[in-house]
Amino acid sequence: MRNVAGNTNMWVDVLCIPQEDSDPEKAIEIGKQSHIFKSASRAAVWLCSGGDEAFIDICSSVPEEVHMIPPDALALNKPENIAEARRRLALVAEFPLLVPWTTSLWTLQEAALRPDAVFYGKLGIPLRHRETGNPLTIRHLTRTLSQIHDILYFLFLPGRGLPQGILDKPEAWDMCEGDVSLVFQALDAVNVISLHKLANMNASELLLASNHRKSTRQHDRVYGIMGAIGGVTVPVDYKADADKVMDAFMVELHNRVPAEMQAFYRSGNASVNGRKWAVDEDAATVPGLIRTKWDQWGVFLFQTFVYF
Repeated sequence: MRNVAGNTNMWVDVLCIPQEDSDPEKAIEIGKQSHIFKSASRAAVWLCSGGDEAFIDICSSVPEEVHMIPPDALALNKPENIAEARRRLALVAEFPLLVPWTTSLWTLQEAALRPDAVFYGKLGIPLRHRETGNPLTIRHLTRTLSQIHDILYFLFLPGRGLPQGILDKPEAWDMCEGDVSLVFQALDAVNVISLHKLANMNASELLLASNHRKSTRQHDRVYGIMGAIGGVTVPVDYKADADKVMDAFMVELHNRVPAEMQAFYRSGNASVNGRKWAVDEDAATVPGLIRTKWDQWGVFLFQTFVYF
């Protein structure tokens, strides 16, 4: 960690937040998290669990400069690249396992608040883009996953002069059935991470994204993201009933951002345990926020989805 911080003071969430629910400092520190994140002179993500090479490989597949023509991040544009395409698809599919930071509920808030945070590898060395040598940030990862999501989505649309997408005629895309399975696995991985939605993530998007992240405590489904939604907070109390905590949080969201929260409502027997606000891809949605849909070709697409 000293390699990451240099000679500056640092605040590390797992060390500075007490882990015992009985410790009154725990609630105070959790409540201050978003302020610390936003106020820090710089921010870093230490990938202490490893996955450095996979992270660099994926982020380096998209150039730092913005181009009119989307980059071929998955090497799918040329038939002779099919072996490389399979390697990249498999890497994307395994990414959540290789880099656990991408699946934690708490890190979703970090990503939303500090897109400039630099990624550091297991040994405390900055991870760098292979083309430019610049340090990789959350913004790099968000842009890369957005590009990869668009490429994967495109595979389901008509292409190469044929009326079929990848599900109808995979051989038209120089793919076999195993490759189609890899495509679904890669798309599922991107949607589980959900950072491709970060650029336009409002309250409803953040709730949908958090639904796919891992959390050890149900309370954290509120406490782990509330700091990323400006002005919407509830008291931190792990002794309170988790459902009541979520109910209070949803009331605050509806009061503060009513336009965004109209995206979710269940009617009649579609409600979950009488809770019509329950958020997932089965919730009724307004246009533009729909999560599950039929495209015009009849293909059913599931869009699952340290500070100084």
